[in-house]
Amino acid sequence: MIDLIKQYKETLNQLLVVKEKANAQENERDKKIINGMISDIEDSLKWMRTGKEPGLKRGIERRASYQREVKVNPLLIQRYLRSKETEYEWDKEQKENAITTWEKIQLDDALSTLTKTEKEIFVMYKAGMFTQEEIAKMRGVTRSTVQQNLRRADKKIAQQVKESLFCMN
Repeated sequence: MIDLIKQYKETLNQLLVVKEKANAQENERDKKIINGMISDIEDSLKWMRTGKEPGLKRGIERRASYQREVKVNPLLIQRYLRSKETEYEWDKEQKENAITTWEKIQLDDALSTLTKTEKEIFVMYKAGMFTQEEIAKMRGVTRSTVQQNLRRADKKIAQQVKESLFCMN
């Protein structure tokens, strides 16, 4: 890497000499091309010295964790997608967290009365492990709006569980 940096520095010095000649001749087209080459070489040198792309205030490696990662409850996904009825020879894991097809139907029925917004907020809060404040920021609403949607969703689900034939045990 040190040899490469030396070579780039030599090239930069050569370009600066050529730029002076182009300035003396007042050749605008050549000056523009040479300035672009100098800029590229300088950026490459900065990148080699620092290990970061020049010009960026924050590279992706320095982004806050909430910008890089999404919280997901792996047990929820496992419960929702993995069935107790399906058996595979290679699948030796204990299935206490899996739900049956019938339980999935009941869950879908209980959530069926919610609006799209209520369902998204409810799932983000109950299963997605997001706080009400995080949900509010993501959706661009106030925390009280999130609370109101959660209360409404809880009432609708309770009503559906009470009245639905699918949700009766």
